[in-house]
Amino acid sequence: MSWKFGTSNTKPSPGGKRSEINELREALSDRNVDKDQKKKRELLQKVIGYTTMGVDTSKLFNVMVMSVNTNDIVQKKMIYQYLAHHAHQNPELAILAINTLTTNCRDESPLVRGLALRVLSSLRIPKVVEYLLPLIKEGLNDPSPYVRKTAVVSVVKLNRISPQTVQTNKFVERLYAMIRDKDIQVVTNCIMALNEILEDEGGIVVTKKMIYYLLNRLREFNEWHLCIVLDLLLKYTPSKEGNEVFDIMVINLLTLVSKLEIPQSSWQLLLSFYNMLTIWERNFTIKSILD
Repeated sequence: MSWKFGTSNTKPSPGGKRSEINELREALSDRNVDKDQKKKRELLQKVIGYTTMGVDTSKLFNVMVMSVNTNDIVQKKMIYQYLAHHAHQNPELAILAINTLTTNCRDESPLVRGLALRVLSSLRIPKVVEYLLPLIKEGLNDPSPYVRKTAVVSVVKLNRISPQTVQTNKFVERLYAMIRDKDIQVVTNCIMALNEILEDEGGIVVTKKMIYYLLNRLREFNEWHLCIVLDLLLKYTPSKEGNEVFDIMVINLLTLVSKLEIPQSSWQLLLSFYNMLTIWERNFTIKSILD
């Protein structure tokens, strides 16, 4: 049987939406379609297109769940996207997806592991916590930076569902430790995650040790990551004893002047520290820029 639909750019008319969705459900249930990967992708693209346009595609949930075991990564991404959007409306059927997602969180491919964890943590159903907890712990220790950064975001999502679980399992302490992760994306994700989780307490607690560590890695950050780190540095008040302000100022300058574009937060940081310097230190700082 051949299934034909309009182009993905064509929004179905109000009277035709229901029939279009019914045709999609019938097509996705056809075993012959599973043998044609190209056709299956086209059908899934249609589902995502309708969902994005606001068409009610929740009636397709059962057939989408049954398709989640595909080995095609393109199909898997679209199915995961759909499940994350509709799972809270179908908590009982979503349990079927949870079992598959849990298995995929331990897949050989880091891309599949990360995608599965991202979707699992986005399901927004109470029963997900018991499945999510061990997978987040594994994800934070995953050898792949993609999985680790996804696991960090998953801690934030878990905190929205069950803050007590995050506290009990000492995820906050784990995120503080992961600020020293070798991957920059993981580092910035940890900073943002801690700021959200600890929002009621004023956000992440900045320490001298943390600041100097981040300063020494400034060259590794791109402009977007740099803004996140510099906003954090603005929260830190250097000691007036010794040359801490001067040291921080010089480290920042040597790094930031080498970049073609300096974000606004950089200038705010530099000016705030510059005003704390002695006349000799200011002269040395200006000379460092000119040289």
